[in-house]
Amino acid sequence: MKIFIDRLLPEWQGLGGKEVYVIVTGHDGKAGLKRTATDLVDIFNYLGNHVNPVIWGEKVWKKGEVLGTKAMDEAYRAGKQLGR
Repeated sequence: MKIFIDRLLPEWQGLGGKEVYVIVTGHDGKAGLKRTATDLVDIFNYLGNHVNPVIWGEKVWKKGEVLGTKAMDEAYRAGKQLGR
């Protein structure tokens, strides 16, 4: 997370006032991924963004495991919303 914040710093002024989707994937369930999601949501809220509900890609580890999951469907629908 520190590396993410360090790299975000030079660009942070242009990152406010946007619509943000946080997508968190990993092998753990929500309990194991919650800290990462909470930190990201807090950062984007602090920058003045509208943060949509987190999309949880639980129980995925290997390449391709996310395909056909609820998270993939939610991310697809979120992306379609952006094109409106």
